[in-house]
Amino acid sequence: MGHFFRSAVEGFELFGCSIAGHSDQHDVSDRIAGLQSRGTLGYLLFAVFSLAVLAGYITHVVVTAWEGSYWLLVLGMLFFPLGVGNGWLIWLGWI
Repeated sequence: MGHFFRSAVEGFELFGCSIAGHSDQHDVSDRIAGLQSRGTLGYLLFAVFSLAVLAGYITHVVVTAWEGSYWLLVLGMLFFPLGVGNGWLIWLGWI
């Protein structure tokens, strides 16, 4: 049992996590401070992508309801990426 626990602790520390009593690992506050110094470009790109996904899904719901394609509306509601992709293809004029 001791060997199993020791190997589990070593595997856990391999990913940069620490067990109580091991002070040689980084503190959580150091990791949070490191995230703040990465800049806002990543957050901005994430926000733009999230808005594009939301707008594509809303486009899918509105256009399929307006055109009466209820089977596609239901499929897009059950399978979210299908609805987003359909909305983006509507924007491009491919559908």
